[in-house]
Amino acid sequence: ETPTMWRGEQPIVLGHNEAASLVPNNLTAGNSYLAYCHFGEAKIVRNESGVVSVIPSHSTPEQVMQVKIIEIDEDEVLVILSTKGIEFWKLMVDGSSPLLISNVGLDEIMKSGDDGYPFVRGAAIIEASDSPTGDNAVCIGCSTGDVVVLSNIRRGISPKVIRRFNGYTESSITDVVVVDFKSLIVTADDQGMIRLYDMFKDKPEEEYCYFRPPDMDHHETVISDQFTPQPSHVCPCNSLAARGTTLLAGYTNGSIRIIRVDLQEVVAEISAHSRNIGSIAFHPRLPVFASVGEDTFLHVWSLPDAEAKGTAEVELMFSSRADDALLCGVAFSEDGDKMVASAYDEPALLVWVRT
Repeated sequence: ETPTMWRGEQPIVLGHNEAASLVPNNLTAGNSYLAYCHFGEAKIVRNESGVVSVIPSHSTPEQVMQVKIIEIDEDEVLVILSTKGIEFWKLMVDGSSPLLISNVGLDEIMKSGDDGYPFVRGAAIIEASDSPTGDNAVCIGCSTGDVVVLSNIRRGISPKVIRRFNGYTESSITDVVVVDFKSLIVTADDQGMIRLYDMFKDKPEEEYCYFRPPDMDHHETVISDQFTPQPSHVCPCNSLAARGTTLLAGYTNGSIRIIRVDLQEVVAEISAHSRNIGSIAFHPRLPVFASVGEDTFLHVWSLPDAEAKGTAEVELMFSSRADDALLCGVAFSEDGDKMVASAYDEPALLVWVRT
């Protein structure tokens, strides 16, 4: 089963004051909702009705950096990451108003404040079976380069920091994912570094491995006990996606890397877009992924055969241009039959259906 064609559908119309901000990964999908950020607000869209609602932020941040829908104890939870901290909201299946579960201020998770513009960005769920505490936990990226792991995400209980991974440089984290292989935490930053951390390691400051930016002279993986790289050219990595042992990384130069985490190897690199990658997403079932960029294009790509020998082949399977739209988010529906993309300052979410 392989999707070879998609068809543009009627977009989800937004109000004039509801358009997406120009931040990477600015769209997230759950079973019942889509969500994105609009300056200092988090917006949710009910899948069935297309009705847009604003989350009444507890902390009134200057800027929401990212929103992410995750599942905790079978509930859909919206994580709001901003210049004020983190908020966890339970999204109601019946469409009623979201319920605030808890919130965490920047001063509670960032050891040393960022004197410039402190914020949190990037969130990923760690299932209870893979967590050191036996409870669901959430990884959060910080503008200082650190990553913290929070547990006790429950109403009436203050979340607790159970792990902290210290960044080697004060590079801002841009995205966070968790891969199935050894439940490794993966971070990307605005220097283009991708770092993998093992939650169960005794020394949390040590990485499992890391990858250099694509415009460096050497692309090989460097094990953490050899040396700390000092990039001479900056090519930020804005977007990550993970499934199984495969990791996708999207960069501001328009390239996408496909990384086999179990092999610690970049198996393919493609010049996917002519401008910054806005977001990348795996199809929920099929070996394909979607990417959007500030070049106005949405692409759907085939994923290389993990068992194939030699050079991995990536095929462009579908492409669609959104006129004059800086695309900054993409997500698949739960059944994989719909793609939705967000665009900066556009009063609509763009929709494609599989044919």
